[in-house]
Amino acid sequence: MPGSGARAKCCTYDFDAAELSQLCSVMDASVDVNAATTAEYHRGAPAFRSSGIAESRCHSVVTLAQHLTWLKTKKLDAIPELKDTQGAGMTVFLESHGKDWIFLADTIAQQVAAAGFTAVWNADSAQRGQRALLQTFDHRVAARWESTQPLSTEYMYSEQMPPDEDCTDTAEYECRNVQHLVGLGVDVISPPIHSLVAASPSGDRSIVPSEGALALQAMGVAIGSWSAERQGCVDDSAPLAVQPAAAGPCGAAGTGGYYAPLEGEATFQHMDVLRVLDTLFRPASQGGVGIVALFADFPATVAAFVNCVAEQ
Repeated sequence: MPGSGARAKCCTYDFDAAELSQLCSVMDASVDVNAATTAEYHRGAPAFRSSGIAESRCHSVVTLAQHLTWLKTKKLDAIPELKDTQGAGMTVFLESHGKDWIFLADTIAQQVAAAGFTAVWNADSAQRGQRALLQTFDHRVAARWESTQPLSTEYMYSEQMPPDEDCTDTAEYECRNVQHLVGLGVDVISPPIHSLVAASPSGDRSIVPSEGALALQAMGVAIGSWSAERQGCVDDSAPLAVQPAAAGPCGAAGTGGYYAPLEGEATFQHMDVLRVLDTLFRPASQGGVGIVALFADFPATVAAFVNCVAEQ
């Protein structure tokens, strides 16, 4: 309702594929709930993402199968993510069609396999454009994939890991999930950046692996993370304003975000993101976290670091 102060809600499952295909893909994540018109309501993408490509011309919404075919033509690997599997709206929608989250998980895995993608660490899939890594925030989906199909699986989570692999401290529920999935053989466990790094207790402003990162290392699992190139500090005084773009830490302590445990203690300016990357990618044997991959909204910084520093 125009000017109501309420956020509009529109779900993809309200439409079929034919209807969705008529739309242009653009990210309208920031909105003005007090707007009187549609044009004023949509404020565009958040500052840590770019809508430039989407606004250059109409890019139609496509199905997963169409996207996988496109990846193949470009010789790109596939990393599909299954989201919102525990939402009430999604659950009700699936049940109305006699389906559940297992149907979604199986369908995605089957389509990826049918498109010719194989496991990331499969000896026969070393060639670019042949590999797939299925990712999810739902531990049930990760367990399902790992137990029923041959593709690689990544479990992402947002909670802080306890300081030991025995799950004896806080966030025990998430720790038990991770333990279970590691036992099943899930390929990658990926918490956010702020769960993996900490300011050195020595007070020398250096960046070290967090206790949670050390716990994951002790489990012997491959570690991933997210998200680089996102705003380190958000201006909460202007919630409707499009946040200024920032490529990394900003040095303002207590602001939360992906560099929360480092702000004002070990990170102080944007260029410190390189020091964060160094700790994340440096092998555990050299005092780092030893991640295998890192999601970035803009890939340039991470790609340059990996190719010019980490792999030297």
